[in-house]
Amino acid sequence: MSGTTDVTVSANLSELSDNTEYHYRVVATNSKGTTNGSDQSFTTLQAGSAPTATTDASTSITINSVTLNGTVNPGDLSTTVIFEYGTTDSYGSQITAAESPVSGMTDVSVSASLTGLEDGTTYHYRVTATNSIGTEYGSDQTFETEVNYPTTYSLSTTQSFPTKASAEDYLATDYRLFGLPGNSNELIRSHLSGNQGENWEVYLDNGEASNYLVKYDGGNNFRLSTGKGFWMIHKGNVGVNKSVSTAVLNSNNEVEIPLQDGWNIITNPLNVAMDWDVIKTYNQITEPIWKYEGSFSQSTDFQPYKGYYFYNSGNLSVLKFYYKPASLAKSVAENAESGWQITLQLLEMESGATISSLASGKAPNPAPIASICTNPGMWVPGWESIAIVRTGTGTFRCFTAIINRSLSRWNPGSSQLKMTVTARFGLRSRELKQCRRSLTFG
Repeated sequence: MSGTTDVTVSANLSELSDNTEYHYRVVATNSKGTTNGSDQSFTTLQAGSAPTATTDASTSITINSVTLNGTVNPGDLSTTVIFEYGTTDSYGSQITAAESPVSGMTDVSVSASLTGLEDGTTYHYRVTATNSIGTEYGSDQTFETEVNYPTTYSLSTTQSFPTKASAEDYLATDYRLFGLPGNSNELIRSHLSGNQGENWEVYLDNGEASNYLVKYDGGNNFRLSTGKGFWMIHKGNVGVNKSVSTAVLNSNNEVEIPLQDGWNIITNPLNVAMDWDVIKTYNQITEPIWKYEGSFSQSTDFQPYKGYYFYNSGNLSVLKFYYKPASLAKSVAENAESGWQITLQLLEMESGATISSLASGKAPNPAPIASICTNPGMWVPGWESIAIVRTGTGTFRCFTAIINRSLSRWNPGSSQLKMTVTARFGLRSRELKQCRRSLTFG
């Protein structure tokens, strides 16, 4: 170039490194000499962009496993992909996607397989993508593992009855309400020995206001169908040791007991004891159940192998029982007469061990349990009674709880017992009303 006026000059550079600082200057040379311009610098832009992340629906859900899915755009940078998951939207656990790290400028499908999950449990999850520019979180999604519902129950029970010389020696108070878990659909006669009227007798209750007791006639109404109970008397004990089909589980993980209007004799269709208050809440009813052990009394527990009277005041067609496996720990609360509310929680339990940790308190701020009033001793099958102390304004109060060990499941490799706890607090007296059903069997 030539001339005596300023001339603008430029040069295009290519194949530079991204995110890198470069120095430069202009240099002019003619016959008189060389002149260097001042030093200047520039930094090239970061290549690529922040990733995008979309949480997709989970697939291949079983009782204890699932495949988590997502879609990630790496933004033309190497991108690490993980899935966060847990039983709340705080997650707490994570797993790296099988495809991680990913790269490129187009959407990439990513996935991760989880195992060792709890059955019948809702989990939250989201996909997370990270590259050198930033991190992107997919939206929260949920899935529920399938319920590990058995197809059969192995029943084992003995119903005690006295052994007397003749049928005439038996009293109405010797009768018991009886039923079986599951849905064997067998005639109840198949579990009885000897002759009807001489060695045993069975009645059903048809719910009518009069003539409600119907004597066994070998008809289908006397089959041991889901949740159906009977009056029964027998010369000597009745033992049941066999495998039967479980009751049908509907699409909502519920077992349904058909009901008639008025009084019903029902039995627990599941092979675990349940808290009747929980059942009442689930079905939005208020009616109690009545057990019979020589006289009528209300029961807070719904035990298998026993029958109970239930009055269907709401004309329900079915009574529903939500099936969900025992969880890590279940809190049970009941308002006592004094206004205190107790929350009982079992932690760090091992089969055959004594209680090592309990929590109790007045809602909504439970306080640590102070001590145990009495030594609960070792766990044994059936019901155990313990006394619990809680703190409140510097004082101690004792409550008695009944805990059903039969619902416990020990999980090897875990320091905690998976248990459903049923608690009954003995602070308020319960009025026992006389049931209208009289025991005058012919």
